[in-house]
Amino acid sequence: MMEYFAQQEFDLNDFSVVYQPIYDIRTSEIEKIEALLRWTKSSNVEAFIRHFESTGQINKLTLFVVESVCADLKKINKAWHHPVVAINVAP
Repeated sequence: MMEYFAQQEFDLNDFSVVYQPIYDIRTSEIEKIEALLRWTKSSNVEAFIRHFESTGQINKLTLFVVESVCADLKKINKAWHHPVVAINVAP
């Protein structure tokens, strides 16, 4: 699987951030939202994240996610009114 990713071009235009609501089961209210990275070249998120961690390119992707979330915060705030936004960061 890693050979497949090694052959892929790394272009940030091929990535997007999507948001998944996380509900409080007791109140059925959105408690927070989680930012998720998607890549048009693969739907196997775990594998492509491992690849980018092992090649040292994960920092560039992390910065992309953080910048995307910051750029979206105004729209996010209108939709969910002061939400907590969770971003998973690789060690």
